[in-house]
Amino acid sequence: MVTQLSRGPSKTLPTLKPMLSRKKSLVVAEVEGAFDEDCLKVQEFGTRMELIEETFDNNHSQHRGIDWAKNKKVYKERIFNKFYGNDCHEHQMTFKLQEAAELREIQIGFTNYWESNAEVYLEPRSVLVQAGMDLENLVHVCNLDLVNDHAFNSNACAQIFGKNLRQFSCSAKSEEEATEEIQALLARKLDSVYNFQCQYIRFSFRKNVLACLENSPLINRLNSRRAFAINYISVAGINLGQLDSNKMTKFVLNQQKSSALEIMSLIFGGRFGPVQQTVANNEETIQKIKE
Repeated sequence: MVTQLSRGPSKTLPTLKPMLSRKKSLVVAEVEGAFDEDCLKVQEFGTRMELIEETFDNNHSQHRGIDWAKNKKVYKERIFNKFYGNDCHEHQMTFKLQEAAELREIQIGFTNYWESNAEVYLEPRSVLVQAGMDLENLVHVCNLDLVNDHAFNSNACAQIFGKNLRQFSCSAKSEEEATEEIQALLARKLDSVYNFQCQYIRFSFRKNVLACLENSPLINRLNSRRAFAINYISVAGINLGQLDSNKMTKFVLNQQKSSALEIMSLIFGGRFGPVQQTVANNEETIQKIKE
């Protein structure tokens, strides 16, 4: 193949690099005007979400306008507190986000300090999260994990439960097993991305069990009503209301074109003589470049 190319007359492409540069500048200008990448930044939705349903309580007027995420910067405060029902071992709270979102991270801080002997505030045993675009069709998203942040716990007197919905771990030992497990995890993550898109989100708090020794100072509180108090709720994600699917698709295609043109400009930059000679003698390749 190389011998045949060397027999023919050598062709040059003196105007190809300027042509590529002009195309690249046009593509970049089109990308900048077509799509705003700031809309892909993760935003905090906890500041504006509204409590719409709660176990055994339909009066939510006192909780309207609450900034549920305001204490995320380590403030010792109870923005919400509630007793568990006598015959109920779980409490649910359902929120409506101001706009539809693709969830990325969820955090809830539960205060664990008592101001009087009559209080028994405990963090829940578990926190289950359900979400969806329709209130009647919520699906299970995840269970929040206990976060051991001793600095936050000591300053805000709160225990944090949270989950990064884009994080996963691999426990396989061999490299081959790790590769297969990662591929399977990625496939499951991609298949379940739709479940993380929501405008409604529901938290279910499982009542904790209080136990102590016979000579413990807590023995007098075993018969008291259990309660929980929230320090903050953070729901972070991407605002789907700011995304235009057509512009986003066009942006991705233009980015691919820009990358391809940049690679070609490097190839024809003078350091790849054999490649230039091969392309110069291939009419079909030159025609595709012109197109």
